[in-house]
Amino acid sequence: MPIREYSCEECGKNHDTLVRTDEDIPKECPGCGSERLKQVITAMGGIKGYFGTVPRKGAGSFRKPRK
Repeated sequence: MPIREYSCEECGKNHDTLVRTDEDIPKECPGCGSERLKQVITAMGGIKGYFGTVPRKGAGSFRKPRK
């Protein structure tokens, strides 16, 4: 279930919406009521592998096969 961010072209406010189906896509701005909304591209949270989220060498399924 993605959370999508929408920006109003009239008032400039951004808001997040949980979109489960096409019916959940907002038709108007909750702030001013304008129908001029556009979806904003948002970055995904976190970068794996750079901040200590990589498994230790030889751990789990990353283990090298024995010779």
